[in-house]
Amino acid sequence: MAQTQIHKGLEGVVIDESELSRVYGDEGRLLFRGYDIEDVARHGDFEETLYLMWHGRLPTEGEYEDFARSLAAKRAVPPKILDTLVRTCAEMDEHPMDMLQAAVSALSGYDANTEADFETETEAVIEMGMSIAAKIPTLTAAYNRIRRGEQPIEPRTDLSHAANFLYMLDGEEPPAAYVDAMDTALQIHMDHGANASTFTTRVIASTLATPYEAVSGGIGALSGPLHGGANQDVLDMLQDYEERGLDLADWVEEWLAADVIYGWGHRVYNVKDPRAEILQTHAEALLEGEIGDPKWYRMARDLEAYLTDETDFLAKGIAPNVDYYSGTVYQAMDIPRDVYTNLFTMSRVGGWIAHVMEQYADNRIIRPRIRYVGEEDLDWVPMADRQASD
Repeated sequence: MAQTQIHKGLEGVVIDESELSRVYGDEGRLLFRGYDIEDVARHGDFEETLYLMWHGRLPTEGEYEDFARSLAAKRAVPPKILDTLVRTCAEMDEHPMDMLQAAVSALSGYDANTEADFETETEAVIEMGMSIAAKIPTLTAAYNRIRRGEQPIEPRTDLSHAANFLYMLDGEEPPAAYVDAMDTALQIHMDHGANASTFTTRVIASTLATPYEAVSGGIGALSGPLHGGANQDVLDMLQDYEERGLDLADWVEEWLAADVIYGWGHRVYNVKDPRAEILQTHAEALLEGEIGDPKWYRMARDLEAYLTDETDFLAKGIAPNVDYYSGTVYQAMDIPRDVYTNLFTMSRVGGWIAHVMEQYADNRIIRPRIRYVGEEDLDWVPMADRQASD
């Protein structure tokens, strides 16, 4: 054990094989089940991508329609969860991710599929995954309305996953450009290898805990500012630039002195994240269509141009990641910033469930070791003889 190499943060450690996604960090490419992410975003939608991730192939027209209809039918959340848990979290002013983690765990009590043999009954796992994925948008929209003193809006089954979520936020059918941007964001965030939250869900699933508990754990991991919470930090950073009124060069110098530019850099990509490219295209479309508030995107675009021209970031492999432009798209739709990570969850749950399915299918409990470096062979000191430490 003393000679074992330690990989801090599990850097470079391969935990398993997967058929779900592949990241080409030096090329700026991402594949979902073998399909380039640009093709996925251009030709598919959230429901189709979810089917692909869970079934391993693209659906036929009939399969797509049945899948989308079944997903939409599971959107309603049990009244007790809305009226008790969600309202209590709103009264306590909990972060939307804290509410979501508790609510997803509580949902397990309403699903008889939790009694299935997860290692062999794949369809039961998919049914649970559909229930979780369908209800996360409903919980998020309801929480946002309840904390504003408004009543939740019932989900509709005649709208797409993206359109229904935006509808539940304010009760009005959203513009097509909003739906397109949201749908794309939900697709491209769905999976990204063994990131922190995905690894968390696989660890939990390896104990044969339910998909609900695995997803709840994934939500906890995603909530951190070094993972899913970074898109909110980007907007806060841009707001700091706007409010202080400094010259861009002076402002950047201050932020670089603090060694942080949110939305730049990635553990895998050494070039610009392809998902950032896709979201930037949607931000441009909203700007050109004069839909929503474009100022945040303009600031992000100007900052990227400055950092590209005036720093050695790109030479060091530091480039915009997916969080850099996602917040500007959501802000254009007037979605509250503290909900952004919930939007990430709405998408990433598809990848989590797919990984949970892979883990169940060929399971071995994940149990790494840790090197002990503390003292040994100490003599027990009676309480009366102990002295308080300084």
